[in-house]
Amino acid sequence: MTGDVEVDVRLRELGIDEVVSASLLADSSSDLVRGWRTALDRASRRRERFSREAQTWLDEKLALLASTPADDAMRSLAAEVEAALRLSWVGQVSRIQERNDAPTTDFVVDDVNVEVYCPQQHVDEREVMQVNLDQQVSSQVGPVRVAIAIGHPTTGSGRSVDANGNIQRDPRNRALEYPANKVIDRVLNSKREGHQFREGKSNVLWLDLKHGFRASTCDCVPLRSVVAKDTCFAGSLGVWHAFYGESGSPHLRERTALEWPTRQTVYRQTRAGWFRDMPLVSAAVLSTLDGVLVFENPWAASPFNTTTRNRFIRLSELRPELSWLGTPAVLQADVTSVLSKLSWLAQLAEGSAEQVDPSP
Repeated sequence: MTGDVEVDVRLRELGIDEVVSASLLADSSSDLVRGWRTALDRASRRRERFSREAQTWLDEKLALLASTPADDAMRSLAAEVEAALRLSWVGQVSRIQERNDAPTTDFVVDDVNVEVYCPQQHVDEREVMQVNLDQQVSSQVGPVRVAIAIGHPTTGSGRSVDANGNIQRDPRNRALEYPANKVIDRVLNSKREGHQFREGKSNVLWLDLKHGFRASTCDCVPLRSVVAKDTCFAGSLGVWHAFYGESGSPHLRERTALEWPTRQTVYRQTRAGWFRDMPLVSAAVLSTLDGVLVFENPWAASPFNTTTRNRFIRLSELRPELSWLGTPAVLQADVTSVLSKLSWLAQLAEGSAEQVDPSP
């Protein structure tokens, strides 16, 4: 089984007596194990909240996750299964039948439509990393062989492996120069057009950033910093900006030191945040390795009412201090304030800011 007593007990209750060692459910990562433990526990306390079709679907897909080697398809399936398990804590979960004439969301939770998406790490970059490691190991002799490779699995690096097994790089690729813009593209990708969402309804995007991206909550803040080597380094990954950012707003490159201004530390966001162009979506739920965040859309045509907001705040492992919640007017003011602060910091990073108050 998985090695976690509580997870194994919950799986046996669902008729799963064996977990293949190469499967995703057998992943020994403490964060993923804790996530499954929480999701299965909460669902076991709300069994009556699954429709018959949803329960049948869950039983089948959990069995598949336990018996199939982990790959990108299984990671996407795991995101859907875990979303359903966790959503049962806040409402009645029904699985929507797929239609040939129009796309649909994956679930309805009471009166809220929920679409699940699990972006994956860059396929070419993963292949490059593996080839790099294999080449280093094969060129060494002796019983102990050490290989080290630096990769960029979230953004890619423009590298790929050709038909002869050689690593090559596209000189036109700018992923490493403008990483936040690449993250913004990859975080939403095929969901950007929003074909699954219906007008006049509360629609939610459940964005799983842990099974594919292996992202944490700190990756989803507008700006983050760390003190290392006697210097404070700041930077933006781009997840928050993918929802709330403005076209042309500045990003600080990772490892920007404000005490050493240079014009090479700032670049501009290409696309506007998804919420600005997608009024059909009321909110996004971001599932990460160390918690769940709720990002409400201040430009939504059907924003959360108080009842719906209160239900989603009760999601297990919700991180309220890192979530973006509130009425449209309050949220718009909060977003404007953050973007104003980021613009001011970008001027400082470039050495061009006036000594003015950063507040709007």
